[in-house]
Amino acid sequence: MGTWRPYNGARRSCPGRAGRGAAHGDRRDLQLTVRGIDQKDFIMARPSSQPYLHDSSAQASEQAPQARPTASTATKCATRGSLRWRVIDIAVGAAVGVMFWVFDGLSYGLFPLLTLILPGSAALLHALFYFPATLGLLIVRKPGASAYVLLVASFVEVVLGTKYSVSLVVIALVQALAAEAVFAVFRYRRWTLGVTLLSAVAIGIVYNFYLLFFYYQAFSFFSPRGLIGTACELLSAVVFAGFGSWVLYRALAKSGVLTRFASGR
Repeated sequence: MGTWRPYNGARRSCPGRAGRGAAHGDRRDLQLTVRGIDQKDFIMARPSSQPYLHDSSAQASEQAPQARPTASTATKCATRGSLRWRVIDIAVGAAVGVMFWVFDGLSYGLFPLLTLILPGSAALLHALFYFPATLGLLIVRKPGASAYVLLVASFVEVVLGTKYSVSLVVIALVQALAAEAVFAVFRYRRWTLGVTLLSAVAIGIVYNFYLLFFYYQAFSFFSPRGLIGTACELLSAVVFAGFGSWVLYRALAKSGVLTRFASGR
């Protein structure tokens, strides 16, 4: 039998059980602490569904602003493309030049009659020489269109025979330079009636002074012959090379024959 020991009323402590309870409480506190940290991290930094790649080039491309084409760049590209000559531009320009030669030939028979009626009034038909310069620019809309049209017409006339011989080519170049200068001031972007009239008047002024200096040296600018000739030249330029070219161009555009040109669209 065991030895009996008296109960003194004091509760005996169990070191093993106390140790196990303390350890269990510590583990619960640690789990709660870790779980709270995980939940907090999960809320603050939610992982992405895609893997993260450490690519320096990708980071550089994201940081660097992407270059986008501006309006000025697009306009320059479009303008550069519209100034290139095509086969159809060459063909139509040559056709307009031949038309110039036809009108030119018809006007020669009327010059002596008008000069007989009023000296200097023959200039009323001079614009039939150079109205294709403005018409060619309105249709083709390329730098040098008027020079090309007038040179084609002058070469055809020289080959077929004319009293002006090679000097006709020089006259064509003078008229073409005057027409091109006006459209070049507007950078070949304005194809309106106003610009066409300015170009026609420029041709008339330049051609009138060319005739006074090289063909009518006997008449001064302020003589009756010179004043009548200048007035008739400017009137002819406005009527034929200005309004005439514009009306003919608009009629061709409405008929649909210029659909392959920017002028027809």
